[in-house]
Amino acid sequence: MFGGEGGRGQQSKVKKNKAVKKELRISLENAYKGDYIKIAHSCTRNCEACDGKGGSSVTTCPLCKGKGVIEKMVMLGPGMYQHVRSHCGECRGEGKSVSEKDKCKKCKGQKVLEVKKNLDVPIEKGIPDKHPIQMHGEGDEMVYRI
Repeated sequence: MFGGEGGRGQQSKVKKNKAVKKELRISLENAYKGDYIKIAHSCTRNCEACDGKGGSSVTTCPLCKGKGVIEKMVMLGPGMYQHVRSHCGECRGEGKSVSEKDKCKKCKGQKVLEVKKNLDVPIEKGIPDKHPIQMHGEGDEMVYRI
């Protein structure tokens, strides 16, 4: 009902990454003096091999015609109908599909890859307990349709 796919264009766009929140345990000395702490972090990033498309030849889904939803009229009784909308099973609600032979070898058609890396988290001098530290741009990256 709200936020549906309506009459808007079905273009893919990369949303900005959200900040990451993780709970860290630091020593009292680190909180007093300030320092950098290394943490292991994993997030998803768009596949660079296929540019987040999932493969080489992306086609519009023939079943839903690129909408990502299938609309049906279901008869409930004599003269009573219900309009039903559901995600397309062929393209998983994306409106576009890639054939098996054209799928990206690196991401296997998933459009994103999991990336593991170590982050240096800055701890400010005199940081209070439960103080949030945001690492901008380290959240998951995902292809969204708008």
